[in-house]
Amino acid sequence: MELLQYGTAGFRTKASVLPYVFYRVGLLASLRSKSKGGQSIGLMITASHNPEQDNGIKLIDPSGEMLEQSWEVVATQLVQSNNDQVRDYVESKLKEVDKSVPSTVMIGYDTRPSSKPLLEAALDGLHVFGTNVINYTLVTTPMLHFFVFNHNVNKQVYEEKEYFEHYGYAYQSYKKYLPSEYKSYSNEIAFDGANGVGGLKIKNLQNVVKPDLNIEVFNQDVSTQGKLNFQCGADFVKTRKTVPSGDMLRSSHSKYLSVDGDADRIIYWYPNSDNSVNLLDGDRIAVLLAMYINELLVKCNLKDSVQMKVIQTAYTNGNCTKYIKDNLGIDVIFTSTGVKYLHHEALKYDIGVYFEANGHGTVLFSQKLKTLLAQENTEVSKQFLNFIEMTNETVGDSFSIMLLIETVLQAKDLTLAQWYALYHDLANKLSTATVSNRNLIKTINADTEIVEPVGMQDTINKSVAKYKNARSFVRPSGTEDIVRVYVEAETNEDVKALTEEVQQIVNQYL
Repeated sequence: MELLQYGTAGFRTKASVLPYVFYRVGLLASLRSKSKGGQSIGLMITASHNPEQDNGIKLIDPSGEMLEQSWEVVATQLVQSNNDQVRDYVESKLKEVDKSVPSTVMIGYDTRPSSKPLLEAALDGLHVFGTNVINYTLVTTPMLHFFVFNHNVNKQVYEEKEYFEHYGYAYQSYKKYLPSEYKSYSNEIAFDGANGVGGLKIKNLQNVVKPDLNIEVFNQDVSTQGKLNFQCGADFVKTRKTVPSGDMLRSSHSKYLSVDGDADRIIYWYPNSDNSVNLLDGDRIAVLLAMYINELLVKCNLKDSVQMKVIQTAYTNGNCTKYIKDNLGIDVIFTSTGVKYLHHEALKYDIGVYFEANGHGTVLFSQKLKTLLAQENTEVSKQFLNFIEMTNETVGDSFSIMLLIETVLQAKDLTLAQWYALYHDLANKLSTATVSNRNLIKTINADTEIVEPVGMQDTINKSVAKYKNARSFVRPSGTEDIVRVYVEAETNEDVKALTEEVQQIVNQYL
């Protein structure tokens, strides 16, 4: 039996391995709902940007946010238990909750062929406790987060159209604060749907926001086996830095974007003549949104009354961090890799802008800020509240983030090239190395410093010191026996050379 661990992505591996996991997660979801007084819990079946043969399952807490970390341990222990231990473990957890409390679980899944069969295993687990199941079937991950949050807050089951109307109408109502004519901005968008659920559902949003946005959808084939995320989607564009498949360049768009298989990541890009792309990834999205929100704060005279931070990981390009600090005058906080860490850190501030470089992130706004804006009751405070209404604060949401980005590009009358030119990225490369046991490596300081094996960090530091504006860190994967090697330096040549050196150090120590 493969020893799976619950991480940021929940449980994720080859679909053929997962039936017993889904059954046990069904049990777990029922327990979690009971532990939260019968509030709704979400179960999302997806493997996001992974290949089609993979699948996964993760829980959504009543707040619409990711599963509380203490329950990640419970999930891992339950799934790693032997078959004859499962009953005893579940009964021990039942003693900690009120068994008489009814449980409710909302379910959604992506377009993978394995999703429906695996759903049956989860339902078997849920039926053990007679759980009330609300099955949304085919939805994006952010949609299910939205439904769970609103069901618990507003005590009603939201329909799919209400998700699209919520964000679409917020975008439309913001138009009154934007210029009526543009010199640079274009509302023409080429949308890469990764041959997943995002390519299907974006059409529902387009029906609400057209003609304000004209979205042409590419890579929307969800019926041909093997197409999901294959040579397309946000992860492909981010890692390969090349134009995705799908003949997206056949039309004369100036603006392109890609989402991943479950539509919680988003990457903007535009092509070069050699089919490489200029990436507007999570780093640049954070810069754009932080810049605009900071301007709204100033207009509302609230700059000194609230705390605003940008939350980043060690994968953030060094020049991005420098621009936010030096040019925007906003503090940057670093956390461990994984959106759950960024999200929890962002909750500490009145405004927390967080994005991983891969395009997963959002913006969180405190109740204190919302109350101050409502009390101010000016045109600009209403504008700010309208912007907040457009934001999915529960999780990274490619549709919501797209609307926010388009709003800011309109407000500042920018092309993608002008947005890209705000700062220059340092050359960088992310590679992997297979190791016998990823748990042999221990890191601190947001994964940027190795404390075990002893001496490994010193060896890496000596290599880094040879190159200008260089840095490198090695961290273990959360799901498989590989380590990720990140290298950053002034030139591509330096990055290549330093990567080779660090890879050799990994082989030496691991």
